[in-house]
Amino acid sequence: MKKSYLMIAAAAALFAACSSNDTFKEVVEETAIGFQPYASNATKAAITGSDNAARLASLASAGGFKVYGYKTIETSNLWTQSGSISTIFNGTTVTSSNSGADWSYTGLRFWDKTATYNFYAVAPASPTHGTYAIIAPPTANYGRITITGATSAEKDDADDFLIDRTGATGELGSSHTAASNPTVDFDFHHIMAKVEFALKSTLASGTITVSELTMKGWNSGTATFTQDLSITGAPSQLVYGEWQFTSNGSGDVTLVGTNAGNASVELTCSASASATALSDWYIMVPQAIQANTLEFTVTYTFDDGNGYTETFTDQPAKLTAAQTWGTDSHTTYTLDIKPAQIIFDVTSVCGFDVNGGDQPVTVE
Repeated sequence: MKKSYLMIAAAAALFAACSSNDTFKEVVEETAIGFQPYASNATKAAITGSDNAARLASLASAGGFKVYGYKTIETSNLWTQSGSISTIFNGTTVTSSNSGADWSYTGLRFWDKTATYNFYAVAPASPTHGTYAIIAPPTANYGRITITGATSAEKDDADDFLIDRTGATGELGSSHTAASNPTVDFDFHHIMAKVEFALKSTLASGTITVSELTMKGWNSGTATFTQDLSITGAPSQLVYGEWQFTSNGSGDVTLVGTNAGNASVELTCSASASATALSDWYIMVPQAIQANTLEFTVTYTFDDGNGYTETFTDQPAKLTAAQTWGTDSHTTYTLDIKPAQIIFDVTSVCGFDVNGGDQPVTVE
């Protein structure tokens, strides 16, 4: 992974001592604390891109990220009450002016050679629907990131929350000192779920025009995230326990139709039809969805190409299985839309006597 050094301050000063033996004091180099993020491609949600450079550019255009950082003077036991702990970064915004190649913040902080540091990071820097906080050390579990007021939203209004997942117990840099690499690397991972949709029709022939499609049946309320320190690296797609709903809502969105990205969608019917992705997708609060609760309703018109058309209104399609929108997960729902054909299965026999088959009726 490419590392970018924020600024190495060349503030070394060599000077002679005034003592009688004319010895020299140690050369001291002051080094600024710098940051370099790495954006996971686990879900490619609002922070998008085919490689890390593109994702970093996306993170930069979204306003960067916030950093929390603490310094302790005691190295024998970092988080005891007797340790001298001070706050170095408290929600400091880190931004990039060159598409994520280099990152900077206002008011440089310099490494203390006698201290050990602990860092946390969260993105985006200025969310639309959430507020960040830190449970700071040493009050509880080495400190944790919390987010309150988060909610599910359509792509243009969504907060694609990311946190660093590097530390062995969730706390990056607990052994980070001035002798370490002066650039602190953050490994960001998505903590929301991305849900998108596609349509196709495997009917043998004709076309289908979808004029309306809605989805309902999930919790669209606000939620709180509390970092689980046992999760490191990319969390399992089935993990959603870090999120707890503080209010409930009956999720109901229009995916095709008025005020949707697709006013209508025309599908060419084919037994091997490929799916057409809808332009609208959503960033959802991770959650478990019970069986028979997630429901789609679709209105469409079938055209056989030979002058016959028929419209099917408000056709329901309910998922009977339970669903999981997990942390760091990406779910795509593909709806195969086709009207039920009327099929005639006819058996013809000669005579009323079925057992007799084709035998004639004979009168002697």
